[in-house]
Amino acid sequence: MLKATYRVELILFSTVFIIYCLCLSNTINFWDSPEFIASSYTLQASHPPGSPLYTLLSGLLLSFFSAENVALVSNVISAFFGALAVVMVYKITFKISKLNLSTSNNSYVKQLPLLSGLLAALSFAFSTSFWTASIETEVYTMSFALLATMIYVLLKWYASNSEKKRRQLFVIFFFLLGISVSVHLILISIVIPASVLFVYKTYNAQIKHLIFGIFAGILVFFSLYSIVIKGTIKLAAVTDIFFVNSLELPVNYGALCIAILVIAFLTILYLVFKKIQRQQLQLLCLVIGVFLLGSSTCILPLLRSEVNTLVAEKVDTTNRLEEYISAQRFGVDNIPLIYGPTYNAQLDNSRPFINTKPTLTYDADAKKYVEAHDGVSNKINYSFKFKSVFPRMYDAKNASNYAAWTTIKGKEIAHKVNGEIQNFSVPTFTENLGFFINYQILWLNTRYLFWNFIGRQNDHHGLGYIKDGNWASGFNALDKHRIGDQSKIPQHYKNNKGNDHYYFLPFILGLIGFIGLLKRKDLSLFLLLLFLTFGIGITIYVNPLPSSILIRERDYIFIGSFLIFSIWIGLSLVTIAKVIQKYSDKTPVLIATTLLVFLASPIQLFAKGLDNHKNNNDNFAYNFGKSYLDACPKQAILITNGDNMTFPLWYLQEVEGYRTDVRVINFDQLNIDTHIDNLKKKKHQSEAITIDLNKRLYINGTEKIIPFQKETEAPINLEVLTQFLNAEKTLTNWNGRMRHYVPGSTFTLSIDTTNTYFKSFVSKTYDASVVPKLTWSYSQDFYSLNSMVVYNIIKNNFSKRPICFANNSKTSHLVGLSPYLFHNGMVSELLPLVRNKTNSNPKLVNTQHAYQLLVAQPHFEIFNSETSYVKDENRTYARDILRQNYYFLAQALFEEQKIDQAKNTIEKCLQLYPNSEVPYKQYAFALGRLYYRMGLNDLGNQICKKAMNNIWKELMWITSFDTPNPIINARHAKKLLNMYQQMTNQIYPYNKLYAEGCNLQLKKFVNTYNVWYKNNWPYSIN
Repeated sequence: MLKATYRVELILFSTVFIIYCLCLSNTINFWDSPEFIASSYTLQASHPPGSPLYTLLSGLLLSFFSAENVALVSNVISAFFGALAVVMVYKITFKISKLNLSTSNNSYVKQLPLLSGLLAALSFAFSTSFWTASIETEVYTMSFALLATMIYVLLKWYASNSEKKRRQLFVIFFFLLGISVSVHLILISIVIPASVLFVYKTYNAQIKHLIFGIFAGILVFFSLYSIVIKGTIKLAAVTDIFFVNSLELPVNYGALCIAILVIAFLTILYLVFKKIQRQQLQLLCLVIGVFLLGSSTCILPLLRSEVNTLVAEKVDTTNRLEEYISAQRFGVDNIPLIYGPTYNAQLDNSRPFINTKPTLTYDADAKKYVEAHDGVSNKINYSFKFKSVFPRMYDAKNASNYAAWTTIKGKEIAHKVNGEIQNFSVPTFTENLGFFINYQILWLNTRYLFWNFIGRQNDHHGLGYIKDGNWASGFNALDKHRIGDQSKIPQHYKNNKGNDHYYFLPFILGLIGFIGLLKRKDLSLFLLLLFLTFGIGITIYVNPLPSSILIRERDYIFIGSFLIFSIWIGLSLVTIAKVIQKYSDKTPVLIATTLLVFLASPIQLFAKGLDNHKNNNDNFAYNFGKSYLDACPKQAILITNGDNMTFPLWYLQEVEGYRTDVRVINFDQLNIDTHIDNLKKKKHQSEAITIDLNKRLYINGTEKIIPFQKETEAPINLEVLTQFLNAEKTLTNWNGRMRHYVPGSTFTLSIDTTNTYFKSFVSKTYDASVVPKLTWSYSQDFYSLNSMVVYNIIKNNFSKRPICFANNSKTSHLVGLSPYLFHNGMVSELLPLVRNKTNSNPKLVNTQHAYQLLVAQPHFEIFNSETSYVKDENRTYARDILRQNYYFLAQALFEEQKIDQAKNTIEKCLQLYPNSEVPYKQYAFALGRLYYRMGLNDLGNQICKKAMNNIWKELMWITSFDTPNPIINARHAKKLLNMYQQMTNQIYPYNKLYAEGCNLQLKKFVNTYNVWYKNNWPYSIN
């Protein structure tokens, strides 16, 4: 039987692995994939909190392959660990099934553990979230393979009656737990449900014991994370500061000393406890030791800190390692869990700020730790009136987003601000709970669960609209109350390949499996706690913001709970078989039932998910990155922002060595001192960048924002601004401490008008002249450090090398310089050019270069392949970024009277991004208007009418019923209505008859709309 089981495991692994490999892309995908590949290839730290073991293992494997195959191999590594996790799910379900079955001579019953294991494993393998994670480079398949292995070890420990065997398995579990820390920190939370098995094995499992066990598990979780991991690193950091500053030893000798002391201390304790025969304490020393051994790869960032790459955040000391593992850069350490302020909290009047210990950071030049912050007024102290228990709505930047997910009336609180009493509406505990349920539970956690086992509407990133990323069963009678009647849904939403309906079948099987296991209280409670810990538990701990979903879907963080649900699906076969046996013990009936169950879950999941998991032809992210680099002149500085605008470029440069003369700067990382210092060094073929800001302005530990205090209306020259910020005496008293500040909101930069590079852009074609200075306004209440660094880079390098900004439909990285940006296809170059005629279009476009990049040699053919799966982010970037760039080019060509090239540009854009794949909206409408301006009314009608029809159908859909998430959908409907009205007005000069028909349609609709809007908008209507 065992040999047969091993054969099944091998066949299962091979089958799933091959399917994953046939689905994965040959190159990079968006999000973290390119960064993980580049960091593994160069053995660098990925973004905090890192995954060093994954990096080491992947880096070892990638060293055997050439650069052009690195992305493919990285994707295969994910597929490998994905298949391994699937096998472990099989083994877990097999084990639980055997524990839950009584002995029987029936041949079918004997095979039930094997069949239930396969049912669970294949259901998990083809659940959409795990399938997606398994066919792109990510750490999640490795982390969930480790999770499944730890669950299996726990079950073996629980089932064993041998004390020696249990001790061995206990040690193995904690070693695996230590390894897991080096892949993904969240896996430590497995100790909470593990406590239940410990209680059942040790005590009689009364309610008081179980409650104690759960709280003990929570205590162990925080002890391992805060004391064993972070505490050890903190101790090493404090020791290192003493060694360096007092004993003048080299940096990180403190870490080495603590490592030796911890090993010696645990060894001595182990030997002492062994001598006095205290086996439990002896075991405790052993498990702490193996846990630390397993997590020891966390020091990788320290070991590789001297290697200069684009990717890494330099982690060169143990206090930087503590910040890195705590993900302080992302503000994780400041997220309130049990008690904290609301999003509109005001400072305490008597004590607005609290002093802390001084912040020390290592200065490589001085070779010692220096004071980056004196600790005075370092911590904000909010008034207790604005604090509450279980604060779910705490972030000031998300105030309007919170109000979109739950109705906030609040309670009125009077509070003195700047000497005046003001009234504030503070969200109540009930409203906090409403946001927690509506957004954090129902929208994030539950929606993702239903995606995988009930069905999905489409693959769009869900923002709360009825049109994007909802769960959908396929039963119109049930779905229409949440996403609208099928007859109202526009065709291109129905045709989305991510539109997978499972008709509740896998979900019902999971419920059956869970209910069937309830007789085994130990196993059912263990699995339930695992499910809750890696689902709702993560939600509570992470306390996600409503803006987080605007970045990308977060279903992958809950895959641990989907793994448990898949086990319940597998166990449903045992429950169903037991019920059927009461009425019929005939093997054919049982076999037929088994086939139906497999059809209902894994076979259905596979058949419906295959078309939207085939990434073979998805080279969009790769070509997207190349297009940005190709658009840059030689030795250009390219300023980007966001993961997807930067990671593909890093991959291309670090791994494939493509266009390494371009220095890619991520705007978001220009508040990290090591990233700034790396820019001062030559990298590959890119020369060093001159930056002359005093390092005390940006050294680690200083404030990342600089307050605005107006002292002048006159434009501030960037040279003067640098001197002002560098000076030690140009400080102001800001909330009790002396700080640097920005004295004006208008800036200027003098230009050498004789510069031949600048003059080369002046021609009759552009009708522009070189100006002697750039002058622009950029008004902020607080200026970010990265904006000041950008200004310094411009000041020192503008006359030496081209400075470009990524065209990505965002403006934060442009820092007010838009009037002087010369559109160059995918990037815009900063140039001292302005139009000679004030009535001309101020946007300048390098039509010759942009035409070559976007029309003559375009990269994006995937949208025209019927067999290719086009991901939602690809469609989004095609609609919002690429179409916009084509429009700017076509408009400029038209203004230059290059009509044929303008027509070619529009035709190429419409050919590459057809309405069927990328539905026409604003920029497609703008292209249609260009056709009108050319006198091509028929072509203009074709495009503009399609764009307006798309918007109208979406508006009719959204207003056809009272929607869930009414605030979000009411906002969107209002936006659609305004857009349609604007398009109607804009099309009127070219097609009066059609515009009048649209106006008449709007008039008939407006009363219906007003009633609908009133029903779906809970706030007062102004």
